[in-house]
Amino acid sequence: MSAVETRHTDYSKYRPRWDKCRHFCEGEVKDKAELYLRPLSGHSSPKDERYLGYLDRAYYYNASGRTVDALSGAVFAKTPNVELPAQMEAFAEDVTLSGCSLEELANQLMEEMLQVGRHFILADHNQSAEERGVTVAIAEARNLRPKLVPYRAEQVINWRYGMVNKRWILTLVVLEEQYDNEINEFEVTRETRYRVLRIVNGQYQQEVWERSGEEFAATERHTPTLRNRPFDYIPGFMFGPCNDDEIEMPPLWDLIEANHAHYKTSADYEHGTHFTGLPTYFGSGFKLPEGESFPVGSTEVYVRSEPDAKVEIIEFTGKGLETLEKNLERKEQHMASLGARLLQESPRQVETAQAVNTKQSGENSVLASLAKSASKGLTWLLEIARDWQGVSGEISIELNTDYIPDSVDAQTITALIAACQKGLMTRETFVYNMQRGGYLPEETTIEEEVEEAEEQDAPPPGMDEFGQPPQNQPEQPPQAANG
Repeated sequence: MSAVETRHTDYSKYRPRWDKCRHFCEGEVKDKAELYLRPLSGHSSPKDERYLGYLDRAYYYNASGRTVDALSGAVFAKTPNVELPAQMEAFAEDVTLSGCSLEELANQLMEEMLQVGRHFILADHNQSAEERGVTVAIAEARNLRPKLVPYRAEQVINWRYGMVNKRWILTLVVLEEQYDNEINEFEVTRETRYRVLRIVNGQYQQEVWERSGEEFAATERHTPTLRNRPFDYIPGFMFGPCNDDEIEMPPLWDLIEANHAHYKTSADYEHGTHFTGLPTYFGSGFKLPEGESFPVGSTEVYVRSEPDAKVEIIEFTGKGLETLEKNLERKEQHMASLGARLLQESPRQVETAQAVNTKQSGENSVLASLAKSASKGLTWLLEIARDWQGVSGEISIELNTDYIPDSVDAQTITALIAACQKGLMTRETFVYNMQRGGYLPEETTIEEEVEEAEEQDAPPPGMDEFGQPPQNQPEQPPQAANG
C-alpha cells in the first residue's frame, strides 16, 4: 500500500459506524444480509434456504431514514437567510459547477451531518494549470471561477491539525476520489485517486496522486494563490457538531442502534408468525397402508376403523408472539423518543436553565447546533469564494434554528416523530405541525393524508457525490479557520 493511502486511526475506528448509519438511513439493511441479521442456530450457513427465508420475511422499519428526512425538513421549512454581493448571485445558483445551488448544498450538508456527523467542503477553482494567471476578462469568458466541492466523511481518509502562525488549523487532508477513465468511446473504468492538501513551509499546496503500476505517485502539484499570494491555510472546512479536530459519534447513533434491535425483533416475530400461523396436521392411532396418502380439504372425508385413531390440527397457544409484538411497539416508541430528542434541549443546558421554554429549547437542540455549525462553515467558505472572485460585500448564510412552536410540548414532538417514522405523516405535514403546533393543514383531510403517506416513497438515499474534486485555490482567510 502506498503511503498516501494511509488511514487516520480515528478513520478506521469510525468508518464501520458511518457505514452502518448509511445502510440504515438509506434502507440498505436487508441487502447486507448476515451483517445485520445473523443466521439462527439451526441454519447451517448464510446460503441455507431456511436462513434465506428468515431474511426474506424480516421487515425493516426505516425509522432512521424518515427521521433524517423530517429533521432536515424542519431546518429548511424556512428559507436560509443569505447575504451575498450582487456579483455572486450566479455563483449561488451553481456553487459546485455541477448544477447544485447554495441552498441545495446546505440541505445535503445537513443530511450528511445528521447521518454520520461529519463532512468536508473544499473551496477550489476550476481553472487548469495553463489557465492560471489569465486576465479577469478571459476568466469570465471561459467561466473560470471558484467552486465548493463536497466530500463525504468516508472520502476524508487522513488529516492532521497543527499550529501555523499561532493558529490551530488543518495542516493535512487526504481525500479519496473516484473518476472515470475513458478507455474508448464506449468503455470507461472507475479509478481511484487521492487529492492531498497540505501546508508546506507555511504555504498551502495541493497534489493529485494517481496509480502508477502497483503504487500511487504525485502526477500534479501546485500552490494555489489569491491575488498572486499563496494561502497560509487549507481553504476547506471540516464540518461536525463542534467543528474541531475530534470526531464525534453520529447524532443518530442511538437511533440507529435501536433501529437495528427493532429489525432483529421484527425478524423473529415474522419468523414465528410464519410457522405458527400455518396449520400443522397431526394423526395418531393408525397406520396408513403403503402408497396411501391422507386427504386434506373441506370436501374430503377420511374414515378409519381403529378405535384409537385420531386426526387433529395443531394450533399455536401461548404468549410468545405477543411478547415479541409488545417488544416491537416498545422499540418503536423508543425510536420516536430518540428522534424527538434531537429537537429538544441538551441535558447539560437543562441542568443550568430549568425554566427555559420549549421554543428556546428548540434553539439549543442538537439539530440547531448542527445548523449553526453548517452556517458558520458555509459562511467562511463563501468569504473565500468572494475574495477569489475579486468582489467586495457582506457574506453570510444562516440556517433556521427555530423549530418548535410554543404550543407544542415534548409529548407532541415525540408523537409527530413517531408518525413520520411509521410513514403515517408526510414530511410537509410534520413541518407544518412544527411551525404552527397544529395537526393537519386545514385543507387536508385525514384520509388524504394517510393516502399520500402510503404512496410516499422511502426517504431519498444520502447525498450523491458532486462532480470531481478541484485543482486550484485562494488566499488570506478569515481568522477563524476550522476548529
